[in-house]
Amino acid sequence: MPAVFVFFLLSACEGPVPEKQALRRQEAARAVLDSALEHSARGESAEAILLLQRAAQLEPRDPVIHYDLGNNLARQGRLDQAAASYQRAISLKPEYAAAHYNLASVRSAAGRHEEAEELMARAIAADSGYQSAHKALAQLRERRGDYAGAIESLEIAVGIRPDDVEARNQLGYLLGKQGRPAAAKAILERTLQIDSTHANTWAHLGALQLAAKDFTSARQHLERAIQLNAYHAKAHFNLANCLMRLGQKESGQNMLRRFEMLRAIDTDIAKYREAIRHDPTDPALYQALARLYSRRGETDKAIQLYRQAISRDAELAAAHNNLGNLLLQQKRPAEAARAYRAALLADSTYALAHNGIGTVRLLSGNRLEAMEAFERAVELDSSNRTFADNLRSVQILLQHAEKSRAR
Repeated sequence: MPAVFVFFLLSACEGPVPEKQALRRQEAARAVLDSALEHSARGESAEAILLLQRAAQLEPRDPVIHYDLGNNLARQGRLDQAAASYQRAISLKPEYAAAHYNLASVRSAAGRHEEAEELMARAIAADSGYQSAHKALAQLRERRGDYAGAIESLEIAVGIRPDDVEARNQLGYLLGKQGRPAAAKAILERTLQIDSTHANTWAHLGALQLAAKDFTSARQHLERAIQLNAYHAKAHFNLANCLMRLGQKESGQNMLRRFEMLRAIDTDIAKYREAIRHDPTDPALYQALARLYSRRGETDKAIQLYRQAISRDAELAAAHNNLGNLLLQQKRPAEAARAYRAALLADSTYALAHNGIGTVRLLSGNRLEAMEAFERAVELDSSNRTFADNLRSVQILLQHAEKSRAR
């Protein structure tokens, strides 16, 4: 009897131990995951990946960990590794629509478009209301010339989110390509009622009117498109043709030259994207592509690409500095200051970053420290007129402040 009692007593003691250990592992994995997500949100994919790999060791059956690991690997261009992480997430949670979607995205980025289309369909099967997946499936269908299928997917996407101007605009464009100008015109005009600042919609309406030989209306719509997006290459080309049809040959030729310049940027972007597909580890490729998107005014894309460059080589002072400039343009001074400081950690003699720090400090009202930063920039590059002008401006502000206090 005592022996039996001891047996059950030991069982009672030993039973909960694995459960407690499992709970502790889950809690530790969740803490590591939270930290990884914070790094990921700041664009620090390399740090996030290390943390997520640790979280996956602690809790290998958590699909969310593998999904987030895939996201950060994809941001670094490590597409095959990202795909493996998404596949692991799907094996643990077959109905994980977002994992199917992102796996399709990396397969498409790797040029495996047929597989991507099948995977995107699986994302929709897992969640029929997944509006982004319907839009992505439309793009894949359009790519292989299945305009009817692409239109069907976009009609579903618009049905799910009637206010999605991108989906509406693309639907109108494809209806026009399919030879249905009246239907295209109706949906594009409705799109402008939702968002009158959507440059692509103005451009597509202008193209429809140009095809219909309504040159006066086409010109108005195309000029509006360019006013909203000065880098819209196709709108420039169509406007050049429109101006020539209206007898304005010189203006048309000037517009055509502008189009050629913009097309050259587009061509370079395509080249760098292809180069990245073949070598996703080269930071210089991301930095060069970021500059092109910045020139074209696509700031968000440029910011993402600079961060991808930095994640591959943290010593790229120019990438940190340019990232800071773009963040400052977006009125994000705290993030810009971090980028400038990172540039100076990579190269303490990088004059442009000292100037950037000075600008951030001046905007925050810290004139004395701004002056110190501008002085350092001038000391490092006395030939730069902008640095000298910034220094002189802050000195004048300090002199006026001193005189005001003296009164």
